[in-house]
Amino acid sequence: MATILLDIDGVSNPVRFLPQDSSDWQFEPSFKSTKASGGFTLNLSREMAAAILGLGCDIRWLTTWGHHAHFNIGMHFDWINYPVLAEPPESSGMYGGGSDWLWKPRAVMDFLKDPGDKVVWIDDDADDYVDHWQKHGLVLDPHNRLLVICPETNIGLTRDHIKRIDEFLK
Repeated sequence: MATILLDIDGVSNPVRFLPQDSSDWQFEPSFKSTKASGGFTLNLSREMAAAILGLGCDIRWLTTWGHHAHFNIGMHFDWINYPVLAEPPESSGMYGGGSDWLWKPRAVMDFLKDPGDKVVWIDDDADDYVDHWQKHGLVLDPHNRLLVICPETNIGLTRDHIKRIDEFLK
């Protein structure tokens, strides 16, 4: 079964979001994440969540939210407790600053090192990671089984992205 590696901010939670920026999904009123995860503003859409689930893939969190993803996003969508592919290193902080900003592509590369089913990595910063990786001659996907989706941070995942993922998975 194919796997989706799912970021939160800029993907399922558009950042600096204005409802008029996206006509793809119906968004719920904004609310704050749990105090333990920083009390950040969340802009979520159950329609988007249903579209992601409708792809029929295994989901793994790949986000600076780490284990907080389930308690703030997954539970809100009534999703099961999906595994976290990799936790951000302490040096990266909650939002990936710090010295180890390449922890996500390292986790993706490790996940893809062996042959297997298709993988979709959805991250609003993925293009920057992939560009950096390629400039340094590193191979992220040795088995050509990865689709990278890089939504606009203030819009998040769109229906066009879902169509593109669905086509890739066929």
